[in-house]
Amino acid sequence: MNNKTDIFFDLDNTLWDFEANAKAALAILFDKYNLAAFLHTSREEFIKAYRAVSHQLWAKVNTNEISLMEIKYSKLKLTFEVFGKTLATDPMAFEDEYVELCSLGKILMPNAAEILAYLSPKYNLHIITNGFENGTALKMQHELFQKYIKTVTNSEEVGAAKPNPAIFEYALAKAKVEKENAIMIGDNLIADIQGARAFGLDCIFFDIYEEKALPNVPIIKDLSDLKNLL
Repeated sequence: MNNKTDIFFDLDNTLWDFEANAKAALAILFDKYNLAAFLHTSREEFIKAYRAVSHQLWAKVNTNEISLMEIKYSKLKLTFEVFGKTLATDPMAFEDEYVELCSLGKILMPNAAEILAYLSPKYNLHIITNGFENGTALKMQHELFQKYIKTVTNSEEVGAAKPNPAIFEYALAKAKVEKENAIMIGDNLIADIQGARAFGLDCIFFDIYEEKALPNVPIIKDLSDLKNLL
């Protein structure tokens, strides 16, 4: 790691706690749209179903089966179908509200603030994220990201999502760094780790889901573990 000058982090569930912020946003919208009465379910069951549908759709983005826009059209519709209901509200309006509410959330992953402060004197810190530009812009208003992050590359901006090599190439060009001097850190084995490896970028796997890692890829279980590697 001695030749590394730049670190590229994934954003959701690597630095920014997507699950916690999403749950808080969905709870607000569940009450606002009176979904308990329409779907005959609890807030907790709705959030569980919505998040399951979301994970399935994002997995398809990672394998280029669907586009980012298809997520916006499909997520709420498929969630309603879980409860045997037909969509009764504009999915785009709901999704836009959800993205804004969720993205304004301030909950970071454990020890994210500590590790950013630790790494910033030694490395240039960047973000590569799959998602929508407006949501990413709102997340980046967090004071710690404003303080420590040099560049942000978003899949909607590039027109390609991780693991597509185009997004890694774009991010490195934006940061003005060669790949041998950079490293990728993320929690998604396909999008972050396999994508980075295929592009020729060294990487560290943030294994929060107890997955089987790739050979010769360092693993961390907590962001503070990076102090042992960097």
